Amino acid sequence: MSSETQSNLGDSINPVQSDVWYDDGNVVLQAQNTHFKVYRGVLAQISSVFKDMFSFPQPPSAEMELIDGCPVVHLSDRAEDVRYLLQAIFQREYVADGEKIPFAVLSAFLSLGGKYEISKLRVEAMKKLYREFPITLAGTDSVCRKWVAISPGGNRSMFMELAILARKEGVFSVLPYLLYQCCRSYSVTSILEGAVGKDGRKLLLSHQDQLACLVGHRRLCEVQAKTTFMWAYDKDFISATCASSDCHHARQQFLLSSNLSPVPAIAGLSRWQDNPSFSEGLCESCAMKAVVQHNVGRAIFWQKLPVLLGLPSWTELKKEREAVRVYVFDPRFIR
Repeated sequence: MSSETQSNLGDSINPVQSDVWYDDGNVVLQAQNTHFKVYRGVLAQISSVFKDMFSFPQPPSAEMELIDGCPVVHLSDRAEDVRYLLQAIFQREYVADGEKIPFAVLSAFLSLGGKYEISKLRVEAMKKLYREFPITLAGTDSVCRKWVAISPGGNRSMFMELAILARKEGVFSVLPYLLYQCCRSYSVTSILEGAVGKDGRKLLLSHQDQLACLVGHRRLCEVQAKTTFMWAYDKDFISATCASSDCHHARQQFLLSSNLSPVPAIAGLSRWQDNPSFSEGLCESCAMKAVVQHNVGRAIFWQKLPVLLGLPSWTELKKEREAVRVYVFDPRFIR
């Protein structure tokens, strides 16, 4: 069911009073079938869109829709999203530094923060994304294997949901890592036909990002073989002080037993220290040479990642984060 259809159905039901309701408020917002009673002056102060909306000439009082003597302003947004927005503005919910926020709140901050020109909330959402998905490999490794700013809530489709949101809202600097994870996590069928979200909704990447994943998958496989896993694919790889005749066979066995052969899985960012099988069967000397080559190749793979997925280079994407720093200084944006 589309959000527009949901909105229409909601509007047809008798409105209910939200928990964001101040008895001494002076304006009532209605989103779908939900009323919110808040303060017009605060909204006008934080949002130029609301300021302009409230400055329009009002009709005669006999024609004005009133609740508790307050004018009613109808919004076309989902009630849940408006609730998150107002909770942040009036109750300081979800904006504490270091607090993880649910995806639904992140989405509301980005979309409504942009729509109503509430830059503080939009920037707050971008800060969460930037902290979760750093722009450097060292930064990515520092938050690897855990969620630090966004609460996934056991959602297996989170990477796709975030990629869809980032594309829609123009937060492009997080897309290289998100699309990389989409290539790793979802089948071709899911990329083309969509995946099922936690709430049962169908999720579908934009056509541009579908193409990026389908074309990029082959590119990622080719480049990871020449960078991160060159030590495994290079038939001439051997340490000058190799102490075992079994090292070549061990590398062949690694390729056969891992997901890198015959149809390679996406693993160009896999860390050596997280995968004991990488060094299995190698002598100490060859293992030391392999880990150095793996780490160097991995860094090269990271630098190539955006372009492999049809995106601008990291240098260009970094400018997006630099622009956000106009609002708030936080060195984590560009790490």
